[in-house]
This record gives sequence, structure tokens and C-alpha cells, in this order.
Amino acid sequence: MKKRACIMISAVMMCMTALPAESLIPALTPTVEAASQKLSAPKDLELRKEYEGMTGYIYLSWKKVRDADGYQVYIYDTAKKKYVPFKKVKGTTAIFKDYDSDCEYRFKVAAYKKGATGTKIGKLSEAVICRPEEVEEVPILVDGTNDPTLMPKPTGLMAAKIEETRITLKWDPVPGASSYKVEYYCDRHKRQAEADTAKSIGLEFVYLWFDAYSDTNSVTIGNLDPGTKYVFIVCGVKKENGEEIQGNWTKETAYTTRGSAE
Repeated sequence: MKKRACIMISAVMMCMTALPAESLIPALTPTVEAASQKLSAPKDLELRKEYEGMTGYIYLSWKKVRDADGYQVYIYDTAKKKYVPFKKVKGTTAIFKDYDSDCEYRFKVAAYKKGATGTKIGKLSEAVICRPEEVEEVPILVDGTNDPTLMPKPTGLMAAKIEETRITLKWDPVPGASSYKVEYYCDRHKRQAEADTAKSIGLEFVYLWFDAYSDTNSVTIGNLDPGTKYVFIVCGVKKENGEEIQGNWTKETAYTTRGSAE
């Protein structure tokens, strides 16, 4: 079963069981050049969660800061009683994993700009508190996703070849993508799950999403049932600081295998 929702948090993060008041948190002192007054503080920090099977990822995003080359994410360290550098990213989204669902985490973000005399750190954002169990799950909608902070969705998705048990998909290359992820489900299974849910009381029946990966802008999906409708979505993937960042997803597109269903 695949649920969707947002960030991945590293195992080095500490559980914040008793957060001090904001006034008690020491000011951040960058180890690089003095803070640049030209770089404003990132605004509108948001959290969202996505599940990959049983693994939850939490995404922290914010609005772009003018003239920034990248962003430094800070996490509050309860042992040191101050914010410490946690992750550096070029875009406006940070992904975290391996978090403790029973803990509470606090983050701040600052823009940075590289120059001839060093790296300048801008103003810190307001703190955002992350309680993993309370972060909203954001599902992938049937009309795709349109997050401006992520890579654009693939265009031109089509079935290049349809056989009884295989479907070959292709799409236009996405600038910046190093690979692609395809997710799909059987329409018959979804409709049956919806019917079972409608008959049940207090129960939710689920249908399975399946994954496929490709290093090029095409993929062949096998082991399908003849005469069966399948629904597909595709996104580009890029690597940033050793992590895989998924782009926006296409809208759901359906194709039916050849032959007769059993």
C-alpha cells in the first residue's frame, strides 16, 4: 500500500521533549562571514509528509529568497541549547528521514550567497515546529502536482507499445532530471477497494501502487494482466547532496493491455 504525504530526518537528530521559550534560544553565530543584510529571511515555512510504503518522509519548504545561492537548514540541539547546522540545499525544499514520531523538532532556515571573500549567511527565518504525527499528508492528486519549488512534471506521456502483459511508456525529458520514477495501479483493484470500503463500517480497504524506475525517458512495465486497465504517473528525479529529490508528478494516465481479462 502506498500513501502519500512530506520530510526525511537524519538519525542524528535529537528528540526535543521540552522546548525552551524562543527568547531563551541563543542567537545563531555563523562560522562564515557576518550575516548579509541583503539576504532576507526565508518566509512561509511549511511541512508536508509523504509515505513510500511504510517509510515516512517529511518535506520542509519555503519561499525563494532573492539573490540566494542556496539555503542552510538549522535544527535545535537540546543538548547544546541552540540551533546547529543540519542540512544545506540549493532549492527551497529540504527532505528529512529517520525521525522519531514521538519527538518534536524545531527548524530554522537562512539563505546564503557565495562571494569572493567567503559565504554570507542571511537572516534566519522564524522557527517551525515539526511534530511528525501531526504533519499533514499531502496526496498526489489525479491531475498531478504543481509545486513550484520542484522540478517540472514530465510532458508528452504516452504508450509507445501495448502488449498483453507489458506496456512501454515514453515521455519528454525533464531538464535537470537524472532518472525517473513511475508509479501505477490496477484500475480494477481500485474500484473493488472502493466498493469494499463503501460496504464496510469503520474500515478502509486499500489498493496497491507499484513502482518502476528508469534512467531514460522511457520504461517497460511487465507482469501485467491481459485486457486490464492500468493507471500511471511519472516524475523526474535528481540527486542533491547525496539525496534523491522527486519532481512534480504527471496527471494520472490510463492504458489497457491487449487480450481478454480472465
